[in-house]
Amino acid sequence: MPRFTPHALLPLTLPLLLLACGQNPTPAAVQEDLGPYANGASYPWSYTQPAGTVTPLVLDPGANNLYYEPILSATNGWGPIEVNRSNGEQQVGDGRPLTVAGKTYDVGYGVHADSELRWSLKSTLAGVMCNKLDGYVGMDDEVGDRGSVTFQIWLDGAKVWDSGVMTGKDGARFYSVDTTGKTDLRLVVTNGGDNFYYDHADWIQPTVHCAQGSTTTPPPAPGGPSGTIDPTFHTINAGFTRVSTTAVQPDGKIIVAGTILTAGGLDVAFARYNPDGTPDTGFGQAGRTTLHLGSSSGPLRVSLLPDGRIVAVASSDYTRNPVPDYDQFAIIRLLPDGSPDPTANTPNPGDAKGAILISSLPSAVNALYDAVAQSDGKIIVVGESFHPSSPTTDMSKDLFVARLMPDGALDPTFGQGGTVIVPASDGSGDPDFVSQKITGTRVLLYPDGRVLVGAVDKYTQSGYNTSSQLVVRLLPNGTLDSTLDGDGMVTTLNARYQLLQLSDLALLPDGRFLVLGRSTNSALPCELRRFNPDGSPAFDATHFGLIPGPTGEGTHCNNARMAVQADGKVLFTSTETADSTDSTLVGRLNADGTLDKTFGGGFVKVPNANEVLVQPNGRIVVGTTVVTGLNP
Repeated sequence: MPRFTPHALLPLTLPLLLLACGQNPTPAAVQEDLGPYANGASYPWSYTQPAGTVTPLVLDPGANNLYYEPILSATNGWGPIEVNRSNGEQQVGDGRPLTVAGKTYDVGYGVHADSELRWSLKSTLAGVMCNKLDGYVGMDDEVGDRGSVTFQIWLDGAKVWDSGVMTGKDGARFYSVDTTGKTDLRLVVTNGGDNFYYDHADWIQPTVHCAQGSTTTPPPAPGGPSGTIDPTFHTINAGFTRVSTTAVQPDGKIIVAGTILTAGGLDVAFARYNPDGTPDTGFGQAGRTTLHLGSSSGPLRVSLLPDGRIVAVASSDYTRNPVPDYDQFAIIRLLPDGSPDPTANTPNPGDAKGAILISSLPSAVNALYDAVAQSDGKIIVVGESFHPSSPTTDMSKDLFVARLMPDGALDPTFGQGGTVIVPASDGSGDPDFVSQKITGTRVLLYPDGRVLVGAVDKYTQSGYNTSSQLVVRLLPNGTLDSTLDGDGMVTTLNARYQLLQLSDLALLPDGRFLVLGRSTNSALPCELRRFNPDGSPAFDATHFGLIPGPTGEGTHCNNARMAVQADGKVLFTSTETADSTDSTLVGRLNADGTLDKTFGGGFVKVPNANEVLVQPNGRIVVGTTVVTGLNP
């Protein structure tokens, strides 16, 4: 049975035991370092369970609230950690009820940055294995909108979850992490990167979920020959009208997103599958979630927030005033269990919760082609907007980038009022000029918050069509990053035809980046090029560059994708036409950019190759409408 009643006295004794353990005030050398409420001293606090008295957790199958389990050690930035109360000040029991965004919680811990709570995850009960920790975090209301912290979860010395910086303006944030096989748990709160003023943080209802002799760990890495079909993986066919994208969660589960035709149009649809490809029936309703947004072409891409929520941007045929001919777009947010996030509520009557129509896009925006969510829930979108010289025709168009707040509003701290425009030329009076279009097609985020945008620049002049792959890098505030080729932009491929595509971008651990797209000779082969962080080329005739197909015909890579494995090898998808027959392929390059012949001879044929992803155990999953598992 779930452990919500035993050990009720244990937490109550913890602050009493520690009152004399770490409460000595520390003189302050600089008053501002301590905050306006410090009175010239800080009150760090710590506790370690005495040697020989460590009590293993008596974890039952089911839900075990950590409130009832013994703490091994704890530290706190200001006064003692409080149980079922906010941190308060430096005395035991001087906190208030745990309250975040106006909601009061009965169970949890009130802490102050910098803070750490540590538990053992070893159960004394035979055969019981714990597979999940979940709960909520947030800044306590007792500090108003002041303070900033970052919540972190560490298992066996490795950080597995990070909330991103949270402030008193944020509501409670849900988290869920896989604990299978782990024995040491640390709940950490840092100061958010600035100082520890008013950093009162709450761990709300931290709960460990256990089962008798079962786990949810992804299966071990397949052991068959590299590039062969993994027979332990159940091929996925969601049966959607259209599948637009897939994603892999940190626990190896697979999300498939697209549309389903209903009487009301094409509804947005999500399905989730276990790491082995079997349906996850605990997701949404029997494994699926659908939302009605008028008629949609489906999500652009699925992002996963640190708390496990699922985020996507999808089109809708609802009218976008004042330009009703263009699609509206919506932010979709689902909770980790697939249910609609109640904080995302579309204003259209009768539509399900879980979506927010984006009303903040400038009227010149013609289309969005990609979107990715930051860890704080803000979303970067890229696409194209009409150039001022041709506001109503399909002529010159500018590269459009914007950052949206979680509620769909433009983020005023990014670019100019939330948007960045890379303008197309208006011809400057040249009578031979026809048009220029710069279309953003792909976006990714650096760990430090910088934004890398891939675009195609098509230019028509004097009867000639020229197209280029353009990569733009922005600083976290939306300004161009001059460390990329001096001006924040670099042309990665140029040709005298309008046949180029930029299909995908990828980051390498050393800061270099990859660009995958289509070349312009008669075979339209794939080009996978590597660039240094400053934008200079890092490829040659035999290392990265042109990719020949398995029959030497050259590979097409319309809407191709790539993924970087943990060992630095690069997976990519493509299509080869031989004898008038198209074959969808997955290929792999070694870390040095040469074709990896150990991977099915370099290429593997699959039913569908519109996406390629890598699960935590190394298994390769390929496709959208049909998802296939390959041995790594």
